[in-house]
Amino acid sequence: QNGESDQEEEGGKSVLDSCFHIFLQIRIIKPDGLTAAVREFVTENLGPEFLPSFVLNIRDVFEQMSASTPMIFLLSSGGDTVTQLMRFAKEARGSTQHLDIISLGQGQGPKAEDLIHKALVLRGRWVFLENCHLAASFMPRLFKKTGANIDPQFRLFLSSKPNPQVPISILQRAIKIAVELPQGIRGKLLTTFGSSGSREVLDKMYKKENAGPYWRRLLFSLCFFNAVAQERKKYGALGWNIPYEFKSSDLERFIMSLKRLFLEQIPWQALRYLTGEVVYGGRVTDSWDRRCLNCILQMFYTPEILQEGHRFSADGIYHIISENMDQVQCVNYIESLPEYDLPDIFGMHPDAEKTFLESQSQLFMETVVSIQPRLSISGQLTRNVGDEKLPEGIDLANSALLTVLRQEIDRFNHLLEVILKSIRSLCFAVKGQSILTVSLEEVYNSCLNMKVPKLWKVRKTVFPLTFFLVNQLSDTSSLHLRQDESNFGDGVLVFGLYLDGAHWNAVGQSIEESKPGKRYCKMPSIHFLPVKVGVQEAYECPVYRTSQRAGILSATGLSTNFVTSVILPSQHPFSHWVTRGVALLCQLDD
Repeated sequence: QNGESDQEEEGGKSVLDSCFHIFLQIRIIKPDGLTAAVREFVTENLGPEFLPSFVLNIRDVFEQMSASTPMIFLLSSGGDTVTQLMRFAKEARGSTQHLDIISLGQGQGPKAEDLIHKALVLRGRWVFLENCHLAASFMPRLFKKTGANIDPQFRLFLSSKPNPQVPISILQRAIKIAVELPQGIRGKLLTTFGSSGSREVLDKMYKKENAGPYWRRLLFSLCFFNAVAQERKKYGALGWNIPYEFKSSDLERFIMSLKRLFLEQIPWQALRYLTGEVVYGGRVTDSWDRRCLNCILQMFYTPEILQEGHRFSADGIYHIISENMDQVQCVNYIESLPEYDLPDIFGMHPDAEKTFLESQSQLFMETVVSIQPRLSISGQLTRNVGDEKLPEGIDLANSALLTVLRQEIDRFNHLLEVILKSIRSLCFAVKGQSILTVSLEEVYNSCLNMKVPKLWKVRKTVFPLTFFLVNQLSDTSSLHLRQDESNFGDGVLVFGLYLDGAHWNAVGQSIEESKPGKRYCKMPSIHFLPVKVGVQEAYECPVYRTSQRAGILSATGLSTNFVTSVILPSQHPFSHWVTRGVALLCQLDD
């Protein structure tokens, strides 16, 4: 029997080894296929039940709670626990009068204690404490107050982001739920129209007595727009410059406004303004993202959606529902939609999906690397970086460059000082002679992954560590070749820009669709000269310093990553390129 079990164990290890070897080959040859390979591996070895998106149903978990067993919502991007809990409270007891909600933070501890004391005095109270990760030190004191003589109908709900400062005793005692948005348009629409207790569109709302003849189509189009706006975030900077968290409360709030605005004649302009500038646009801080939001809105808030069989996508898979459909038929149609969406429905180029899958592959690999043991090589690594790689500082007293490069020399020496100090501190921490702080751990992980540590950075960059040495050699070798061969007179000649998400047609002098497999296109030199131009179809293209596009909002309301905008001729309407996220970049990632 021992021999048979050993053979089974060796057989299982060989299967796992072969699978991971395949993963490595896919990662090198076709990185955008790694996610699908991992899903197939999970399906075959763990079972398909581990793959479907989790739809939060508070009622199922509520039955496991008690007065001494709270519920903790583990927050993730886009999760909206307040709206879902209030909706469940109203469904369970007919109102939300018994539910007290407070968001923790600086100075909110005494108010939270008052709510707990109120719940102990009264009967049947529910208390929801949001953002407990902002007041982790308050949690043990809180649970002492709820430890004895509790009303059996008392319920405590908590929400927190993953935080090591939250006491383990609380996590062990509570029921934990991960709050995540379902993936894909199909999953998000099922959450909106489905049968779970957290859905936004109820039967009464869908039927809406005394509604106009196009109420259901308008409601469905709004929910479809909400799903598209949320799902575009997966495409990174091509989708939104800043990853906004559009929540279910935004959708629910606008459905209420839609019910009041909906008359025999649909006020399209008012609906677009409320959606693009107030409800959803109120969360959008970047002006270029707001332009994109309004362009997407034009696809779903248009009189064309009132026509039977109107298509949202060119292939006709996504289309408007019939006004005669009841809610069950509407849910059946949503369930027939594909699980994975094509980029066309988001207005994106087909290669955008490849970019998304490659980013998912990179994230998966970084997660796997982050859990690997590294202490065995840490000492040698830090010694190599500190002793062999760093140059000596420049002596100001004996330097011939002092008169012209004083500031540059000071900054160079300061950078060396910061690097040496962090490396030496890291060596002590690895040997156990000092505490391994969060910043030192980030330096350590960055060096292992060949990345520039954040502690060493002055300005935002996306380059790997090896880029700077290669770039310095390239610039030095090509410096003597640069000559001013032409005199352009007025204006400025700019070169080195890259077009992201489109291709520049040098013959037609206009932008066109990207070539297959080529996201970036190097632009020719551009002569900037103020002239009076005629009216023609053109696209106002933003210029960013890096491919991340996001930055800190300045006093002018523009991102610090934003440089300027350039008018590029186009054969397509400008909205075509806006939804594709086309932009000019000053530098690439590699």
